[in-house]
Amino acid sequence: MQALISSWALSLRAANRSEHTQSQYRASVEQFARYLAEHGLSTDLRAVRREHVETYLADLGSRWKAS
Repeated sequence: MQALISSWALSLRAANRSEHTQSQYRASVEQFARYLAEHGLSTDLRAVRREHVETYLADLGSRWKAS
């Protein structure tokens, strides 16, 4: 996944996205990758399913509401 993140970051720079946008996008996707790894899920994007993303977003929502 890290190689794809790096490639995506390059495309964001090429598209002239702001430094802030690039930083936030990269941090978000790296946080998702950490979530997958911490929950024993594959970080190979071919293995990531909709359910993984939905569970991650629900977890984020729970944390946000709790704070």
